[in-house]
Amino acid sequence: MTSSTMSQARAFWVRAPGRGEIRPVVLPNPGAGDVLVRTRYSAVSRGMLARAVADRLADRVLAGELDVGALGLTAIRVTLRKSHVASASYERLLHGRQRRDEH
Repeated sequence: MTSSTMSQARAFWVRAPGRGEIRPVVLPNPGAGDVLVRTRYSAVSRGMLARAVADRLADRVLAGELDVGALGLTAIRVTLRKSHVASASYERLLHGRQRRDEH
């Protein structure tokens, strides 16, 4: 393919657990049987973000990297609110490693 048949885009790449970045990418034009979908906006949901924050905090608690007051924690709950009607919560139990989603 020549550069005139390629499209430019930006893509989200996961670099490591909990780490990502936006990178430029070159995409070939759709071929036979392919469909091109143009996305104008994209986002990470509040539920996924709440889980990521809870998991990172839990990892630090379990590794003993936080204040001694964190040693007695049995669970971490993160709630993200956009408004009084739009929110997402995620709770992670620390010792049993059990997780419970709430939306």
